Amino acid sequence: MDKFKVIVYSAESNIKDEIYYLNDLLANGLVQLHIRKPSTPKYVLENLILNIDPQKHQNLIIHSHYDLLAKYDLKGIHFTKKYLEKAHPLNVETLINTSRVKSFSLSKPVHFLKELESVEDYYEFVTLSPIFDSISKEGYRGKKDELSNFRSVKRDGLNVYALGGITKDNIALVKEMGFDGAILLGAVWNSDDPVRQYKEVLNTIESIG
Repeated sequence: MDKFKVIVYSAESNIKDEIYYLNDLLANGLVQLHIRKPSTPKYVLENLILNIDPQKHQNLIIHSHYDLLAKYDLKGIHFTKKYLEKAHPLNVETLINTSRVKSFSLSKPVHFLKELESVEDYYEFVTLSPIFDSISKEGYRGKKDELSNFRSVKRDGLNVYALGGITKDNIALVKEMGFDGAILLGAVWNSDDPVRQYKEVLNTIESIG
């Protein structure tokens, strides 16, 4: 298995000093930052990208306004469940075909183990959630106990990243369960020091090898 990856999702809404934190996370080794702001207009999202170090644009994955991908040479796009349900099939197909030609990252969410069986080969990875009780969404309960057979269901060649309630205290368990990586959200953005929280998670992973 490739090296276990730690990814960060942006906060859904704008937060104080967000650009500073995003740039600092990337400067401190974050390999993949997801810009996930579902209610943000295109011009606001574009302004956020413009304020991120251009040398780090290849570390960015966007969850909306996918046409910005080519304009700023980003790492890729993440299809949201809402987009896949409502978008015209031809639009989805065009993005999939373009991802093959341009070799950008394409990913999507899944919420049940049975969905892993039918994930298409063109996805670089999928996110599975929620693993633990969500920190950022009240009442969003985890399904850790349902994932006891995750290793037997996960097929070779499919990267699956855990999402939901991931912290420095349970990330070792996430790795032990067989995930290829973990996504930080509430643990980072509900903290007074997001970058320190990210570093503490990295230190935990490095300490367990």
